[in-house]
Amino acid sequence: MASEESKAPSFFLLVFFSLSLVCCAGASNGAAATGDDAAMLLAIRASLVDTLGELRGWGSAPHCGWKGVRCDDRGAITGLDLAGLNLSGAVPDDVLGLSALTSVVLRGNAFAGELPAALVSIPTLAGNGLSGEIPDDLALSTSLSFIDLSRNRLRSALPPRILSIPTLQTFAAAGNELTGGVPDELGGCRALSALDLSGNRLSGAIPAGLASCQQLASLILRRNSLAGEIPRPFATMPALSVLDLSNNLLSGEIPSNLGSSPALEMLSVAHNNLTGPVPATGLLRTISPNDLAGNPGLCGGVLPPCTASAPRASASILRRSHVKHNVAVGWAIRISVALLVACGGALFLGLVLYRRRYVNGGGCCDDAVEDDGRSSSTAFQRLSFTDAQALACVKEDNIVGQQVKQEVGCDGIGAQNHK
Repeated sequence: MASEESKAPSFFLLVFFSLSLVCCAGASNGAAATGDDAAMLLAIRASLVDTLGELRGWGSAPHCGWKGVRCDDRGAITGLDLAGLNLSGAVPDDVLGLSALTSVVLRGNAFAGELPAALVSIPTLAGNGLSGEIPDDLALSTSLSFIDLSRNRLRSALPPRILSIPTLQTFAAAGNELTGGVPDELGGCRALSALDLSGNRLSGAIPAGLASCQQLASLILRRNSLAGEIPRPFATMPALSVLDLSNNLLSGEIPSNLGSSPALEMLSVAHNNLTGPVPATGLLRTISPNDLAGNPGLCGGVLPPCTASAPRASASILRRSHVKHNVAVGWAIRISVALLVACGGALFLGLVLYRRRYVNGGGCCDDAVEDDGRSSSTAFQRLSFTDAQALACVKEDNIVGQQVKQEVGCDGIGAQNHK
């Protein structure tokens, strides 16, 4: 019995010692991890240009109190918010070394250069000077929920599957120079609630497949070059509350049931090429005329009433304008040709008359001058010629003094007088 009692304290001591080792090891690992995070932050600061000294407090312990840094209970960095600090330089890829990081916000700075593919996990890079292309690898993410690349200088097409990230809730790339069309591979957009692609150079039709994004509440595609009709399935989207398609090249009619979309609160289709009557349903009964402006072919509803030809007014206007343009061009060509022919004919006729009268033996002087042996100078004084006639009549036989020249011999003029 005594031996059993003596073993009990030994067992508890062993358990206590083991737990102490585990705790010490965990503490040392946590300390090492937080130490690594602090060193990583200092490396990030060293790679940036901090003209306003916003990060001058980085360096004092503990690092979880540094500006823009958020930590968990163990001291590991989980968030980094450097928005609006006027930082410049390249986007710091050292942030990828922060293993517990779940949120990075770098918008509103002056970062420049191309968007590195390794940084696709940084969701918020809005308001910088980033250029180049959006990496295709961004669409391979399975955990991103928020991506904001707005107000940069990105020049590329959107990766086809960018909106198919299963966890993606918000994608914003407004104010860039993106080209191509709106991605139509939307098989995994079940979480997408906000899409803003405004202020780019997107073209082509708006994919009707966007209506399959059942959680999509805000769709902003204004200030692009999108064409075609407004997809009719948009009217049945259960969560769509904001739809801005203004300043594009859309044509056709407004879907008749679009105003009755169950959640629609804001709609703008201004400055397109839409035609036909404005449906008098739901939101469209009270919509501001400004949200319909710039579509000459629209009528009815909150706009002036439609006439018999109003539903096709825009198309008719375009056709009439085209016909008038063609007629004007045709008449201009006809008048130009007629003027050329008239001028050419007049010039040709003038040349013919001139040659007949003055050049080809017209003899303007032969009939006018009497060959009676009198001095040629006397005949010339008796007649009145125009300058052109005088020049045309200058022939060798009519030159004054020509006869005298023939009669002057070796004895000179005096010999002629002597005879």
